Amino acid sequence: MIPSHESIEKMYEAGISFGIFDRRNLLPVEQVASAVEVETGAKISESNLHEFVADGWCALLPLPWDPSARGVPLFIPSRIGLLVDLQARGYDKHELRNFAAWEDYWIDGFGELYLDYEDDDVELLLRHHRDRYANAEGLLEFQKEPAELEHAKQELESARIQISNLEKLRGNPLLPPLQEKIKRAAFFVRAIEEGIRLTFVEEDRAKCRAGFSPFVHFHGYKWSAEGGHVFGSVNWKSTLRSPWIEEWSIGIRVPEFLLDYDKVTTVKPLIPSAYRKAWVERNIDRYFEALAKLRGEQRCLHCQSLLAKGRNLRQRYCSDPCRSAAKQRRLRLNNPDSVFNAQSRYYQSLAVDEDKDT
Repeated sequence: MIPSHESIEKMYEAGISFGIFDRRNLLPVEQVASAVEVETGAKISESNLHEFVADGWCALLPLPWDPSARGVPLFIPSRIGLLVDLQARGYDKHELRNFAAWEDYWIDGFGELYLDYEDDDVELLLRHHRDRYANAEGLLEFQKEPAELEHAKQELESARIQISNLEKLRGNPLLPPLQEKIKRAAFFVRAIEEGIRLTFVEEDRAKCRAGFSPFVHFHGYKWSAEGGHVFGSVNWKSTLRSPWIEEWSIGIRVPEFLLDYDKVTTVKPLIPSAYRKAWVERNIDRYFEALAKLRGEQRCLHCQSLLAKGRNLRQRYCSDPCRSAAKQRRLRLNNPDSVFNAQSRYYQSLAVDEDKDT
């Protein structure tokens, strides 16, 4: 979601400004419903908005130009549209309120990531080049490839020069040619930083649209303009260590299941074959393994029930039926045609029997 150099040039010429997550930029209450519909297609009323405020989806803030009136930050209409959709899909008030709190936490924390909004162009550029300098120092410390080392040295020197020049400009009036140069350079930085903010927020929203909790971690993730957000398999070890699980006191969502420690609940009706497919696709066995390791427990590799503490250390299954079922499952996985062949032999035998009867 980081805009290209060409895109930024066009935005600059068009006079675009940035501030989607700046809580100083507010949309009056009267305009929120139409903004929600335009951005997300969801239809709400002003009374709905006040219900959402009561449920913790957002807060109404005084308008800078009229402290007696109220409004919401510019990122709220798209949030409301998402939460309305999740509500229709069965998310309860507790989950929706916690998602809003999750998003607010990260947006309020942009300053910790050096992504807070800075109005002064020179100060913004100083922050940007100091960040470049720190990154280049890190590369020099850990990089071993000669070409990469040379690039890091050049980056370090370039950032050093920029910092030195900008520090001389702090608090001083700028001549028109230099003022335009600084303004353009600052615009490019603002465009990139806004793209980074959008990437952070939209990744979590994409998880929720796909049916995952926003704190779920994956083994892989990519985004493209053509394919959108694509998530890999769930990294259960990392996910289960999320402090949000404890703080929210809710389970972990994946598209088909809600996982609440030992309890697995389907979020929509599934026929047995679809249930099994979803179980394998979401690697729920690995979830229980990671949960057991976190608790210091050992579980049956088939049914995931707890194994006795005084068991033989080589024991991996709670019973002979589970051991047999695991063998059959491995057999089917290793020999995908075996079930078809067995069924074929069965139906052939029926045909023979029918011939005998005639």
